[in-house]
Amino acid sequence: MPIYVKAGTILPVDAVRQYTAEQTDQPLTIRVYPGKDGKYTLYKDDGTSMHYLRGDYALTHFTWNDKKKTLTIAKENGNKKVENVQTLFAIELMPGKQVKQVRLDDKVKQVVF
Repeated sequence: MPIYVKAGTILPVDAVRQYTAEQTDQPLTIRVYPGKDGKYTLYKDDGTSMHYLRGDYALTHFTWNDKKKTLTIAKENGNKKVENVQTLFAIELMPGKQVKQVRLDDKVKQVVF
């Protein structure tokens, strides 16, 4: 089924889960739709408690530079109490679906297409 997606959209696509705490060994897919610059912030908490109210969450920022065909991924310094923060990503440049796998170990990583 075709869908309309604006140029510059950064869209996360995760594996199907039956409940929020279910673990998966699949990387989180980040789909980038080129044509314009774009930004997206991924939010992660434990998925079960109210601890996000006291700041127990993590943010990962994605910035697409269309002219340079570069995706910058940056972890924000957050609370260390959040477990299972996503560090493995499969970056898909649409529509041709060029895919690059990236592990975010540092604070900032650049992916060039």
